[in-house]
Amino acid sequence: MGLLPYAEAWSGKKLTPNNAYGLRVYRNTSNLHMHVDKSNTHVVSIILHVDHDNDEGSEPWPIVIESFDGNTAEVALESGDMLFYESSKCMHGRPRKFKGRFYSSLFIHYYPADWEVSQFSMKKSSKTISTVLKML
Repeated sequence: MGLLPYAEAWSGKKLTPNNAYGLRVYRNTSNLHMHVDKSNTHVVSIILHVDHDNDEGSEPWPIVIESFDGNTAEVALESGDMLFYESSKCMHGRPRKFKGRFYSSLFIHYYPADWEVSQFSMKKSSKTISTVLKML
């Protein structure tokens, strides 16, 4: 079935898959500066968190997402969690240094099926703060 139906249900739009990155593995002391993704292809994005170590001394490594109104949310993902967010509109990153041996995720990106770069808009949306779903 894939993840497309979930992304379409979350966004309320017909979507076109663009690409997937991963497994991306981060190591001890990694960080990810706050940024926005490509506006032409990374409109609706999913992080599928695969796994991280739970060794003594490791700490949760939340993603920080900033909404249009300036509020920030920190989401600590567990293995199997999916995070849906608008990665080309919302600043996001992991600015704190990771403390642990590994942290691994997949990144999947979509854009609206009727999307044209000339129609690109940074209008506010009701979906700016993320939703987390547990995979069964």
